[in-house]
Amino acid sequence: MKKEQFWQIIDETNRSMQDHDQETYFCRIVEALLHREREDILDWQEILNEYGRAAYRSDLWDKSLELGIHSEEEGFSSFRLWLVSRGKDVYLNVLRNPQTLEALVQTCEEPHFEKLDYAAYYAFEANLLHTGSTQQEDLFSAMKYHSLAKETLRDIQADIPPVPMESPVSGQVLSTRDMEILLNSKRWVYGYVYENSGNSKYLIEGAPENLANFLGSHPSAKQIVLTDLLDRFILDTFGFFINRCPDQRLLYEVTEALIPIQSGDTEAKPALCATTAEIEAYYEMQDQKGLEINFSGFEG
Repeated sequence: MKKEQFWQIIDETNRSMQDHDQETYFCRIVEALLHREREDILDWQEILNEYGRAAYRSDLWDKSLELGIHSEEEGFSSFRLWLVSRGKDVYLNVLRNPQTLEALVQTCEEPHFEKLDYAAYYAFEANLLHTGSTQQEDLFSAMKYHSLAKETLRDIQADIPPVPMESPVSGQVLSTRDMEILLNSKRWVYGYVYENSGNSKYLIEGAPENLANFLGSHPSAKQIVLTDLLDRFILDTFGFFINRCPDQRLLYEVTEALIPIQSGDTEAKPALCATTAEIEAYYEMQDQKGLEINFSGFEG
């Protein structure tokens, strides 16, 4: 499935409805997907994920927070699904200018649509029943072995307006706003950077593109090791190149964003990350009042 087909399903669903009743909308998306090839259903979910990730931006976080749309990461996630459900023109317009969001949310009762993330799942299950397939795996299991075509990924990325970057590169202090975004993320990764000048430990937002920018911002590192919060191995590098990464889907997504940096076609964007010292300084600045996140395990 191409991005044009993805948006066609979204836009046709919007045109078929006089209001934006989410239950009806959800059912019509499922109906539009269930008779398609299973590869198309998987692609549709992957494309939804890509556009959702692309809307994870500090400027959009700030504006939606200001409008009271969310107060935490989970609310921001369901808001981004709602934004995609409004159609391509609306979605891209808000990314270009988050100030337009205020007028948009005044036209709806609830700018959240968490259930949209399950439309392809239900369509996939219904497709299996309809075709009499004996396949046992569900959509999320199937997605472990599925990835979008490189051309489709490039087309999606070409759609996305550039982010007005205010976050500094790794090793510099994040703004308070970006530190809050980092600490409210649910996709944390530890980064251990080994350089001739010394070793550093980072907390990194775990989106593949952000990981690629983190790796790309340390070209002189002897080695970088990424782990989860339990220090379980994710990937490592040998010099400027990925050495091992057991998760093949993650490897593909990180490599896709990293290769243009390695080849010099583009520069690494500022990665959303912070060192131990930066996080401790932030806590001290906030006097640890009202902090809900426990980082007792994040010690240098």
